[in-house]
Amino acid sequence: TIPSHDSGFPVDFAFVKQPAGTGDWDTSARLIQEKFVDTNTSDAEQTSTGYTFDSNVGWGSASWLDSAVQSWMWKRGQGMDVVAYTGDGVDNRNISHSMNQAPEMIWIKNRTTSGNTGDWMVGHKDLNAGSSPWNYYLVLNKMQQEYSDSNPFNNSAPTSTSFQLDSWDRVNASGSNYIAMLFSSVTGISKVGSYTGTDSNPGPTITTGFQPRFIMIKARNQSGNWVVLDSLRGISNSGNDHYNWLNLTNAQESSLDLVDVSSTGFTIKAAYTDTNVYQYIYYAHA
Repeated sequence: TIPSHDSGFPVDFAFVKQPAGTGDWDTSARLIQEKFVDTNTSDAEQTSTGYTFDSNVGWGSASWLDSAVQSWMWKRGQGMDVVAYTGDGVDNRNISHSMNQAPEMIWIKNRTTSGNTGDWMVGHKDLNAGSSPWNYYLVLNKMQQEYSDSNPFNNSAPTSTSFQLDSWDRVNASGSNYIAMLFSSVTGISKVGSYTGTDSNPGPTITTGFQPRFIMIKARNQSGNWVVLDSLRGISNSGNDHYNWLNLTNAQESSLDLVDVSSTGFTIKAAYTDTNVYQYIYYAHA
């Protein structure tokens, strides 16, 4: 029965994964429905007729999107936007968005090509400790640490109406099709930020102003995986948590107590290299 994944709101962007099994993080959006890309690869987009967005209370229309498959879903608004565009190969290009505030984290994927030109480019307001952060980038499908290069975002901070690109093939090759996901902080709903690990348990406490149900963490100054935790699979304040990695196909693990949550944020727990030894960026959602 349509929709396969119930949300209670119109879904504009989502990814799906079988948490307990190995498999890709298929990622689709209303603007590219029946097409998808994977956060864990640089592959060009593929087709799936099951990835439909013709419902106002969920998405998907396939029997294999069953109870073993989990979906994480977003609606466009002040805290998130999705933009699809075609590259023109021109430097200093401005791409419009509809968030009415400056995005603090941006993911961009070349949907046309595979290989290095298909790598996911990630910008974040706290890269390089917040000093010229848009002259740096991370790669969503790789472990690599932040890299200094103005090619993706032209060393230009996004504004409340647009973000800027260079002519690089990862973000703006002439004739290539792209999708961009934009994220920002909204009081009581979402938070884009950073912290420094302590290599001890407990580690730092991060204030978000709400109790997170979704947390994504990535080391910025050291190679490491893109850790994902959520309340549906279990963020336990009295034991180990269930966690996956956006850049890997691995099944979830629950061998560590990574975080504890509260009504105002979360505390980093285990001295784990992917979350509590180096300097990290994060995205949290209520």
